[in-house]
Amino acid sequence: MEASDPDLRAAKRYRPDASGEDPDAAFWPHETRDGPLSSFFDVVLGERPDLRERLRVVRSAGGSPASRDAGFVLYWARGNALRTEENPALDVAKLCAQELRLPLVALFHLSEAGSTRRRHMFLLQGWKEVCEELEREGIRAVCHVARPGRRNPSYMTMACRAALVVSEEPFTNPLLEDARRVALAPGNGVAPLALVDASCVLPARLCPPGKDLRAYAFEAATKASRRARIAAAYAKVGRGGPAATPSLGLPISSDDLDDIGALVSLCHVDQAVASVSSTPGGQRHANRRWRDWIDGGGLAGYAKRRNNPLDESGSSRMSAYVNAGMVSPFRLAREGNSDHKFFQEYQTWRELGYSFVFRRPVTHNTIGCLPAWAQRTLRGRAEDGRAARLSLRDLEEGRTPEPLWNAMQVALVKTGELHNNLRMTWGKAIHHWSASPEEALERLEHLNNKYALDGSAPPSYVGILWCFGGFDSPSKRGEVPVLGSVKPKPVSAYRRVSAQALLRKHGLSSKPAGQLSVISLLQRGSR
Repeated sequence: MEASDPDLRAAKRYRPDASGEDPDAAFWPHETRDGPLSSFFDVVLGERPDLRERLRVVRSAGGSPASRDAGFVLYWARGNALRTEENPALDVAKLCAQELRLPLVALFHLSEAGSTRRRHMFLLQGWKEVCEELEREGIRAVCHVARPGRRNPSYMTMACRAALVVSEEPFTNPLLEDARRVALAPGNGVAPLALVDASCVLPARLCPPGKDLRAYAFEAATKASRRARIAAAYAKVGRGGPAATPSLGLPISSDDLDDIGALVSLCHVDQAVASVSSTPGGQRHANRRWRDWIDGGGLAGYAKRRNNPLDESGSSRMSAYVNAGMVSPFRLAREGNSDHKFFQEYQTWRELGYSFVFRRPVTHNTIGCLPAWAQRTLRGRAEDGRAARLSLRDLEEGRTPEPLWNAMQVALVKTGELHNNLRMTWGKAIHHWSASPEEALERLEHLNNKYALDGSAPPSYVGILWCFGGFDSPSKRGEVPVLGSVKPKPVSAYRRVSAQALLRKHGLSSKPAGQLSVISLLQRGSR
């Protein structure tokens, strides 16, 4: 067993320092609540309080948008609202461009940091559809995929030429750091920056403090507010400002998306994690999967079928699309029907995650954000003997003593998905093969974000932290080795599916999972 995994050891993680400063509170500049920029948004969004409540200013330097010598308003698209339908951030940008009588330009900058071929392909497929829709509206859409020779931060270049930058609330890394870089840029050369929550029915910033720690508290505190917003129709916004003419003279050129695969091959991302052909990115595919599930009776049978990992239609399988914003969360909430179990799972647990992460931009992936009882019990058991110390590579390749866990890992590697009922058992098992709770958390985050198409998003962190006692209460059955009072879910006790049945579902060999080569699966690609 290595002392620690090199790629995890190198990761920048929050560690408390002697100053006692709250790193979460210090992450963003203090929000500007008055002044000319706030007044500007009050005027522009005066008839759209539903949009105004979603917006916060994180950079007021740069001067009034109307007084800047600029040729356009910039909509800076990220990887969490890749849609044109019911997109509050895009709509705010359109209304600002109309007010300023400037063309609207949309930029999608995709960095290499921590990404894979799977994630790059999925996001670029989604952005290509958005591009096509925007161009039909006369909105110039620009794509910049970071790679050798083109790693300049195009969003900073564009922000220096814009009157105003409007972007989606980023929530998690790597999106957080880029937005913070713009927010903290010195001087007035970079335009003001406004962030808009395009992910939640109830904007995450409106969740009462302290109500994002348990599902029942969140549900009670936000239920009425969320239902009122679901009941309100989403008003469409027309094209933003005048059409962007070819003579606009943008400071960067756009990457060609005709061959996304070839473009991604140029990037320094993990090329071995192949794209998944059964879950292509884009609004059309997202809407089709949702419609097929609803029309096929998925919603009606959800409560009874949702825990069966072998039932392909037992759950909606929408998480990757929702997390990337390729489908409107407002639409799913409207059509999810508040009388069904699906509504509670989708609305309560999903939005709880966004509210939790929103207030913890630095610490949401650390042991320090767990309840005090969970921190105490896990650290108190850190010296317990582990049955088997395994390396990160052992875990990635599905080489553990548990055939069912190996099958779960193989399924995740191949499909980019892991049924939620399986994922809870999969996640808690990692404690027993890691040297400490901190290492277990780092490994679980790494595996989830590397292979899962729905990784790197707030709902994923809810699932990860739940495996460490987050959003939960201590076990009433007393402490167990390694986990202490965190409720155990041993792989050996899982009875819903066998390793062989899980492998057969995904068209894989039924021989013992430990004999399968995950590396060969990566090289062969998707199903």
